[in-house]
Amino acid sequence: MVPGDRGGRRVPEGGGAPAPGLPDGWEDVVSASEAKLTAARAAEPAVGDSLDHPALGRLQVVRVDGRRIEVRDRVRRLLKLSADCLDFRVASSGPGPRVIDVLVRRE
Repeated sequence: MVPGDRGGRRVPEGGGAPAPGLPDGWEDVVSASEAKLTAARAAEPAVGDSLDHPALGRLQVVRVDGRRIEVRDRVRRLLKLSADCLDFRVASSGPGPRVIDVLVRRE
C-alpha cells in the first residue's frame, strides 16, 4: 500500500477523510441506470443463438419449446435446459449468431 492511499482512494497528506467517490444521492442514480441497462439487455434465446453457460461452456440453440431449450455442446451432444432457473443477457449481437450469457439463478 502506498502512503496516502486508503483502499484505492487518495487521502490528503495530513491524514483526514478520503475523497468521496460520488456526491451524496448519486448512488441511487447509478443503481437505477444499471438496472435499466440490465433490463434492456435481457433476452430470450432463439434457434441459432449461441449460449455461454457457466458450467457447460458454449452451446448452440437447436430448438425452443416453451420453457425448455434444446442445445448442442461442442461434441454435438443434445442437451435440454429448463429456462425456469436461468436468466439470459445479450453479450453481443453483431453480424453472425447472437451470443447470450447464461446466468444460473440461486434461489
